[in-house]
Amino acid sequence: ITTRAVEAGPAGLVFMGTRRPIGAGEETLFLMTVNLRTGKIVRRVDSPDLGDPRFLVLEGNQGFVVSREPDKSISVREISLEDFSIRWKTVIGDPAATLLPPVVAKDHLVVGTFQGNAEGKYAYGAALLAKTGGMVKNIKSDFVYDRPPGYGVANGGLIFSVDSKVEVHR
Repeated sequence: ITTRAVEAGPAGLVFMGTRRPIGAGEETLFLMTVNLRTGKIVRRVDSPDLGDPRFLVLEGNQGFVVSREPDKSISVREISLEDFSIRWKTVIGDPAATLLPPVVAKDHLVVGTFQGNAEGKYAYGAALLAKTGGMVKNIKSDFVYDRPPGYGVANGGLIFSVDSKVEVHR
């Protein structure tokens, strides 16, 4: 068993991982919830359609899975924590971008990325999604930075810290 993500949810710990059955060659993806009081598995789904998942974040009874698709594009899925069903999927694109951990804000999910070019310069980006799956804003900088960015959300702004600059997007 390989764990890709563990998050605390309302029904317990939610695990996203892969397992390789004895004697079988292919790993299978799973989602499961473990009750914190009893330690028992209360919900498990094998092989959910999540692409190649990289991040899982939870908020209330919903989870957001950020994945790579077979064409390497980035996608986001909302899952119900009650039955692990997929409520929606939005493809962001950016097959060349490196993913940063997503951030849940009041009404949005932010998926940060960065890319490097052949000249050794970096650019940052972020997809701002409504919690209903619609793209609200797609932010991209120019390739002018010497280092990859850090980012966060505070006071209603999306903040990027890169090189000696702090840039705020509202």
